[in-house]
Amino acid sequence: MEMKNNYYIMRHGESEANVKKMIVSHPENGYTGYGLTEKGKKQARDSIQNSGLLETINVIISSPFLRTKETAAEIVSLNPNIAMSFDSLLQERNFGKFEKMDSTFYHDVWEFDKIDHHNTRNDVESPHEVSLRCENVISKYNKMFIDQNIMFVSHGDFIQIMQTVIKEMSPSDHKSIPYIDTAEIRLLKKD
Repeated sequence: MEMKNNYYIMRHGESEANVKKMIVSHPENGYTGYGLTEKGKKQARDSIQNSGLLETINVIISSPFLRTKETAAEIVSLNPNIAMSFDSLLQERNFGKFEKMDSTFYHDVWEFDKIDHHNTRNDVESPHEVSLRCENVISKYNKMFIDQNIMFVSHGDFIQIMQTVIKEMSPSDHKSIPYIDTAEIRLLKKD
């Protein structure tokens, strides 16, 4: 997939849901609840400052979940010249019936993902469906910007699957890529 900009991906900082070991993937819960902890806010600030990108990023586009919006806001608080907007295409993968359940259920989902990239057991959004959102994100921002440094602030599974799209891998192989830590930043690239 062609990329007309430098795209950086950042996972949100530690959230209240992370601390509670709870899955929060539905917009009705995640848009207004389960924001960042104080540690998560510090992680976001430290990560961008240590990356050397604070003066390089032109635009931040964030998932509209509270934890990602607060992560993006921490960065913009350090450099108000960065334009910030929100896009629901970047929101958390929907984990269906596992909403507000223990985070150990992620592993059950991931095991079925390996077998079938169309896995929708328990009403989970499949890796294939997430990969289509990822393709739409890149296509949309390729049309809006040229030669910019853009940071997407999103969620673990979305970021993992986005990397498979760029690397032209099956979305069912998203767990074969080292999992992105809270507030970690990566350059989106093919190799």
